[in-house]
Amino acid sequence: MPSRLPRAALARCAAVLALLLVLTACSGGGDDEADPPASSSASSTAVGSDSTTSASATSDDPSVCGYLYEWLSVFQYPLQPDPHAAYTYVVPQITDEPVALEITGDFPYAAWTSWTVYDDAKQGAMPVSVVKDSDIVPEQGSENPFVVGTPVLSPDREFRLLVLPKGTDPSGIDASLSDVPADNVLTRPTKGDYFILANRVYNSFPGYNLGGAVGPTNTPFPQVRTVNYETGDPVDCSKVNLLPSPRSPQDMPEANHAVLDAVPLTNGEQLTVGPQASRPGHEGLEYAPELEARYLEFTRPPILPGADVPSVPPPDSCAGYLGAQTSTTKIGLIRIPHVATWFDTRHLTDTTPFEQKQSTFFSLTQYGTARGAYRPGRPQTASLGNEELQVDKSGGSTIVVWPRSLSRVDQRQVFDLARRQGWALLRGDAQGPATTPNLFVRMKGSSESYQGGYTPTPERDGVPCYFDDHPNQTHWYKVTGDKYVASPANIGAGAPQGVNCTTEELLGGACLSMLKAYIDSTGGSYSTG
Repeated sequence: MPSRLPRAALARCAAVLALLLVLTACSGGGDDEADPPASSSASSTAVGSDSTTSASATSDDPSVCGYLYEWLSVFQYPLQPDPHAAYTYVVPQITDEPVALEITGDFPYAAWTSWTVYDDAKQGAMPVSVVKDSDIVPEQGSENPFVVGTPVLSPDREFRLLVLPKGTDPSGIDASLSDVPADNVLTRPTKGDYFILANRVYNSFPGYNLGGAVGPTNTPFPQVRTVNYETGDPVDCSKVNLLPSPRSPQDMPEANHAVLDAVPLTNGEQLTVGPQASRPGHEGLEYAPELEARYLEFTRPPILPGADVPSVPPPDSCAGYLGAQTSTTKIGLIRIPHVATWFDTRHLTDTTPFEQKQSTFFSLTQYGTARGAYRPGRPQTASLGNEELQVDKSGGSTIVVWPRSLSRVDQRQVFDLARRQGWALLRGDAQGPATTPNLFVRMKGSSESYQGGYTPTPERDGVPCYFDDHPNQTHWYKVTGDKYVASPANIGAGAPQGVNCTTEELLGGACLSMLKAYIDSTGGSYSTG
């Protein structure tokens, strides 16, 4: 087994939508949301922060790779991270040399995690290999805290993954690496200029940073090392990692509002995020369909470069989340009659076991051309997760999405009404040449048997995928037909449904009546209680 740093020197990493970084570029726009948002985590982090959170001294081992951290509390265009999550990346060049990535560390103190390998932009930035939390085999003497029944705060929680070139002959792997369980081996492409290793961490436990590290246990972030898989010898990661100024696993960012724009790689290429209307083919790139102007209808977008997928190949040609276009002038009133139950992490003890609920984490996040911020407990927040949805006694949630054009007088009236009714509040966003204001609904780690899940499994159909039936279409705004809209007909009471209203209609009660009538017309009910 290759030499490993002591636990105190291991790094923890949360890398996720690195692939989305590949094909898109940041659009302009912004707003006056510059004051620091509150955070329910120990730290809310973003790319570019100079402040750090350290669990140990920086490693002098040149084989340890530095990261690109995308831990955001302020976000902009669609496909950026959920602010309840940490996305962390390594971008190695593809070489014919026998170079592997060895990932070691502790499982994060969080509700959900995964590691995904994507190919480069020229190859489509598509997922090549993925392993998620409960499927990872822990090191001998350790436990996987994501396995049902295992204490989630288990102190012995080490894991080890290996990333090998696709088609590697197992007989040629050095003995120090060949003992990595097959379930823990990811493959990387052998064609292209580079690949992306992305780690996602969702809903870190109270007291821990966004990546599920440091905290009461001073747990390091996982580290990625480059090794020669034929000899087991370390390889200098700086010779492989194309990130220009990677940050060490110990140099985790804290609260910062920087929105990642573009990262020039050392090979002359560039990783960029979000659509950019000035680029050929980017106009309308992230426009959502508007099937019926009166309604907020949620559909599944196509799988785009860098998408989070549950498996390779994915179950179908659509993303695993739902999205809808929100209005820039009207108020959106949305109802989810039954919010999927989630694994509650607020009151954990040493003996709390992991439980598979209907979902592991549930959120709504508003994106667009302007910048939104995660401000838990405030009407200005652009993201809600789990208990922030203010689930009522019947198990449902009602959400008010208010437009940025709303006057301050109207804002006060709308906010007061929402508080009296127990409704959650979200700030809307703006439309630009490349993207509409898009509201995404994410459900991470859903049970395969939960009938309200969005993606197909052996036990459910989910929301039908338009792009399976129309393989020649690639743009989300092309989606047409009630069949592809989330509704009681396909996912029961878990379907989010909404209406667009004027301020007067909301304050006078007509909007709520419209919403109830709309849900009734699709075979559902406003309340399941």
